[in-house]
Amino acid sequence: MENLRIFEEDGTLIGVKERDDVHRDGDWHETFQLWILEAGERPRLHVQLRSDGKKDFPGLFDITAAGHLEDGERRLNGLREVKEEIGLSLRFKDLVYLGVQQDEYQEGAFIDREFCHVHLYLYQGETYDVDPQETTGVWSMDLQEAEAMWKDGASAVVTDTATGEERVVTAADFAPHSAAYTTALLEGCRRLL
Repeated sequence: MENLRIFEEDGTLIGVKERDDVHRDGDWHETFQLWILEAGERPRLHVQLRSDGKKDFPGLFDITAAGHLEDGERRLNGLREVKEEIGLSLRFKDLVYLGVQQDEYQEGAFIDREFCHVHLYLYQGETYDVDPQETTGVWSMDLQEAEAMWKDGASAVVTDTATGEERVVTAADFAPHSAAYTTALLEGCRRLL
């Protein structure tokens, strides 16, 4: 059972609740999120393709590695998600913290209200070792194309980092995030570069 701390919208802690109940009731809760950014002449943002077996947003592209912070965990504990999902053992001190972004999404009875602890990591050429129950692979996309996709509705090309396979995608191929969230992410990427 996954127990999460729940909060008022202003960040006041109000208790602990089981994950399924949190999403049923629309409680605010915390997540750890890591986006991996590849520097270069044409910077690239790495994204994971979520496994078709995932309960939430199966088969969609999303954050490089992310997960709920369970009761008693802090941001540092989010590194377990990175190891579990994409096989990287990173040091917390090498992450760049972009702060907390409030993000919410509702579809039917599923209500997701998150205090997202968003981090960036500059890619150093590591090899991903993905857990097929979590993700089918890590892909990358040109940062300018990502920005045009999220801001203007343009299409982008994603490339599988392991095989080189390419796909043309739109924002509809990604797990949903608010415009404020993606704007803050893109601004953080530009500052880091």
